[in-house]
Amino acid sequence: MTKNQMIAMIQELERRAWESYNTAKELADMRRYGNVAKDIEKQSRTRWATLYELMQDLEVGPKA
Repeated sequence: MTKNQMIAMIQELERRAWESYNTAKELADMRRYGNVAKDIEKQSRTRWATLYELMQDLEVGPKA
């Protein structure tokens, strides 16, 4: 796998994590799903932040 392929894959994962975070945040804000949505929101935010930091380490800007 080339560096550019790896970067593209990480960018796609980061984009998906950001979408997941936003969806979970919307559910948590509705308060209909209670703590489950808040836990998913926290996990999604952590996943996105980890990928974002990886992109920064590779000195490539995120796509989200």
